[in-house]
Amino acid sequence: MAHRSEAVLEGAVLEEVKRELSDEELVEVGMYFALVTGFQKFNTVFRIFYACETDPGSRAPGENDLTDDPPIG
Repeated sequence: MAHRSEAVLEGAVLEEVKRELSDEELVEVGMYFALVTGFQKFNTVFRIFYACETDPGSRAPGENDLTDDPPIG
């Protein structure tokens, strides 16, 4: 399922950003946010965050990570 965002910058915010950044920089910032969003969606789908957590005690009781699943076979 594709994710579709309806988020748009307000006109005043967009004008302020355009005063500070060139068109090339705006594209670069947009690509950065697209990549970060894409990686976050990937991590969420494959539960990578839980498999690579830095504080094992932060997991909710009864919540499993991918390392707790039995082997497929």
